[in-house]
Amino acid sequence: MKTDRNGSQLRVTLDGSIGETTQLFSIPLAGITELVVDMSTVTYINSIGVRHWILWTVKVPLACKVKLENCPFVIVSQASTVLGFVTPNMSIDSFRMPYTCESCHYEGYVSAKRSKDYEYSTPTTPKRTNVPPKLECPKCHKPTFVPDFLFDKTFKFLT
Repeated sequence: MKTDRNGSQLRVTLDGSIGETTQLFSIPLAGITELVVDMSTVTYINSIGVRHWILWTVKVPLACKVKLENCPFVIVSQASTVLGFVTPNMSIDSFRMPYTCESCHYEGYVSAKRSKDYEYSTPTTPKRTNVPPKLECPKCHKPTFVPDFLFDKTFKFLT
């Protein structure tokens, strides 16, 4: 784990798996108004990690905005299915969506970014998704690279 503090802003880069020994859960957040958690090299989260994550979210000060970036798909799955995994002061700002090629069976990931590919609902606007239904496959170059997930279940975290 790497940390970089700039005044009241803290950037944390997580690495590997999220479990009971993840150092993020022990970082003091007093005086932090913005926490950015970069998960670009997170590989998975185990059940104990989910438990510790939820206990940690309760301790994050309400005045601290938490932005989750470069999330692996498993984090979005947890956010969409586990109550308390994300709180009102948290947002998933980018994540990796699994895609598969219907032609050559290549499997890969496509980055999804908030504002461009999706947006949270507000009291006056519904959630929005703008995920391409088909892309060109990076391996065979045919337009048969399709999402390998259920849209409604995956984007449930937006409401």
